[in-house]
Amino acid sequence: MTKRPRDLVENFRLLLKGGAVVGCLEECFDVVRSPPYGHVAGVLGTLRKIGLEGIIGGKGVRGHPLSAAMIVARVIDPQSKLGTARGLRDESLFSCPWRGTRSGGG
Repeated sequence: MTKRPRDLVENFRLLLKGGAVVGCLEECFDVVRSPPYGHVAGVLGTLRKIGLEGIIGGKGVRGHPLSAAMIVARVIDPQSKLGTARGLRDESLFSCPWRGTRSGGG
């Protein structure tokens, strides 16, 4: 139908539908948070080695994952209790190093 390049026509269609066309996709994203997994695994492993995990109740206790996460978070990035609690959101629960691992990387 037209002699214009196909990608140019598709870009115009996107613009007409209210979309946006970008030149470089990498410039559209900012890394907001990149979890330092090696550091987390190291602190968690040390927590287990010194027996602190048993003191806070072990895996059967209801608050264990949150308690362990708060200790690890405070060691890695010291903040107030409120700042630490705000950092522990539901989406980080699925990337916890103690869920599904035995060694904890320590």
